[in-house]
Amino acid sequence: MMTTDHLWNVVTSAPRALMPPGRIISQLVKRNCIKPLHHSILLDVSPFNVFACSATKNEGYTMKRQWSFELSVWLLVCIIGLSCEAAWSQQTPPTEDKGLNAPVITSLDLGPEIEGMQGRQLRMRKVTLEPGGVIAVHSHKDRPLAVYLMQGTLTEFRPDGRMIEHQEGEAWALGKAITDWAENRGSKPVILIAVDIFKEE
Repeated sequence: MMTTDHLWNVVTSAPRALMPPGRIISQLVKRNCIKPLHHSILLDVSPFNVFACSATKNEGYTMKRQWSFELSVWLLVCIIGLSCEAAWSQQTPPTEDKGLNAPVITSLDLGPEIEGMQGRQLRMRKVTLEPGGVIAVHSHKDRPLAVYLMQGTLTEFRPDGRMIEHQEGEAWALGKAITDWAENRGSKPVILIAVDIFKEE
C-alpha cells in the first residue's frame, strides 16, 4: 500500500510546487506507487481530470487502493505551498539599507534651468548592492526615478505583495504612485545606474 511517506517523497522531488500531470505519473511509476501490468496506459490530462486513468481489459495499470486519496493530499500540499510562497513575498519591509553603496556621479541644480524647480536637483548615481544587500523601503513621491541595471539580478518588492525580478540589461522607471524596497538575492553584486529628481532637504 502507498504510504504518506512515499507520497511525500514524490512531492519533495518536484523542483517547485507544481509538476505537469505526465510528470506526476512518471514519478509515481518510478517509485512503485502504481504497478504496470503490461505496457500501455491512456491518460486524461484535462484540467478537470488530471489524475484520471483508463485502461483496456488486458492492458494498462492497476492502481493501489489509496491512489485517489493520496493524490488529493498531494494536490492540497501544492496549494498550501503556493499560499505560503505568496505569504512569504509579503514580508515586513526593511527600514535600513544593507550592503548598499550609492555615490553621486554627477548632478545638476534644476532651479536655474526650469521655472518652478527651485531646490530640486537632477542627479545620477552608480548604485552597488552586495549579495544579501537590501535597499530599505521608500516612496517615489516627489522623487521620480529611472534605472538601468548593468549587472546582476535585483529583486523588487511592493507593499501589495508583488515581487519583481529585474534582470541585467533591463531599464525601468518609478513614479509617485510607487513605494518599494529591493534585495540582492544573487551571488554577485548588483550594479545599476539611477537617475532621479529630488528635493534637497
